[in-house]
Amino acid sequence: MTCTVDPAHSGVTFTVKHMMITTVRGSMKIADFELDFDPDDLEASRVRVSLDAASIDTAQEARDQHLRSDDFLKTDEFPTIDFVSTSIQRNGDRRTGKIHGDLTIRGTARPVVLDAEFAGIV
Repeated sequence: MTCTVDPAHSGVTFTVKHMMITTVRGSMKIADFELDFDPDDLEASRVRVSLDAASIDTAQEARDQHLRSDDFLKTDEFPTIDFVSTSIQRNGDRRTGKIHGDLTIRGTARPVVLDAEFAGIV
């Protein structure tokens, strides 16, 4: 089954450590999303998401503008941050797992592993 989301009502939140002292929380809007989902064989599922890089919001406008600049995201040149899964693995509890994939920021892809929680079908 292929699932999509309504980008106007969806987003991604993140938490990062800044200089190992403070925690910065933020969000970004989803520009595009597709999930090929098999509830009987989660490992066969695939996810692709594009985030609107310019929508970054850390509740501090000066920081957000700096993050959009050429020093960081270069949102004028690279308008999206993209993730494409390469594999999905369920943990033994069957409710959590790992999503392996490639995260592309500023045109450079790097492998990442995301923690996931399977909450069911809505």
